[in-house]
Amino acid sequence: MPASAYGKKIPLIDSIHLDWGTAVGSSRIEDIRARAGADIAVLYLLLSESCELRAIAVQSAIETRVRKASSTIGAAVSYWIDSLDGFAQGRVAEDPFLERFPEAMQHRLKQLAIFPLRHISPQPGGLLGLLVIGRAFDGRFGNRETEAAQHSAEWLAGALAQDTFRSHVSERLWIERAREILRRPEPGTAEQNPPKTTFQIAKEAARA
Repeated sequence: MPASAYGKKIPLIDSIHLDWGTAVGSSRIEDIRARAGADIAVLYLLLSESCELRAIAVQSAIETRVRKASSTIGAAVSYWIDSLDGFAQGRVAEDPFLERFPEAMQHRLKQLAIFPLRHISPQPGGLLGLLVIGRAFDGRFGNRETEAAQHSAEWLAGALAQDTFRSHVSERLWIERAREILRRPEPGTAEQNPPKTTFQIAKEAARA
């Protein structure tokens, strides 16, 4: 969608950053990567104050010599990300928006799938971050793979949304809290009292 279609709306995101020196490893992100049949999985947080998407966790099955990469994105890419109401996937070589993601360049990826993390309130649909999975070979992610990643994205969004409702926090604390969520026990123990997904939150709000 061209930027002109959004009128005078201010872009939400100016840049995307992926630094292997600050993005931690995570068994949860590794599980997402493996179940999706992906070569890489990245969790980005939206940092509103600095208008950036910053990778806070990454897992990859392939090596890269480029450990730090940033991409300054235009208004059209920012609007596209902000408007995603479901996952999107495509071939990097055929989609100039997907080319803007740092991991596409770092790992020479050919396929990317983007899953937006959103909360219900106080800003309905507000973007919290992105879950990104990619492949270094041609081949779309199948239904089972995207369903697995989508379920994980909803779990993460639910957990993050529950936390951010409590108070306004600094970017540093926001990142720390997100990493604490990633360190929670894997399903089997965590499922005894799992965070609500955004769908569950919406259902409860509708009944209230």
